[in-house]
Amino acid sequence: DYLDLSNEKKYFGLLIEDLTQDFAYRWLDSTKTLKKQLTTNIGSYHLYFKVRFFVTDPWIQIDDEFTKYLYVLQLKKELLSGKIWCPRTLATILASYIVQSELGDYDIHEHQTGYLNDFRFVPFQNSDFESEVQQYHKQHR
Repeated sequence: DYLDLSNEKKYFGLLIEDLTQDFAYRWLDSTKTLKKQLTTNIGSYHLYFKVRFFVTDPWIQIDDEFTKYLYVLQLKKELLSGKIWCPRTLATILASYIVQSELGDYDIHEHQTGYLNDFRFVPFQNSDFESEVQQYHKQHR
């Protein structure tokens, strides 16, 4: 509610890391108060605002632009950390969409060789991967 995600809050939730139980993770129930769900001292937990599940076509299923932005941030983080695995081809396409969202359309004068060097998308990233991302980026409008 604070982030005004009321129409699409089903995609997000608070993930709790319980430091007292061998770093166990679980989702908090948004219909219950924190007090009822935290059994020990508040310092014994870490709370993370995360995407609860990834949908197959977020651009169609998610309407709000801010919700899409939060969704992409989480996807970007999960890909880079290796928590989500995807085939290299799909990873290059996803990375090209991230570049498109951050830099806009490809411009031959603005996007010189190496313009992707500062981006980190996946753990296995190399210059060949960046070249493939650049080729996909050129196609987006």
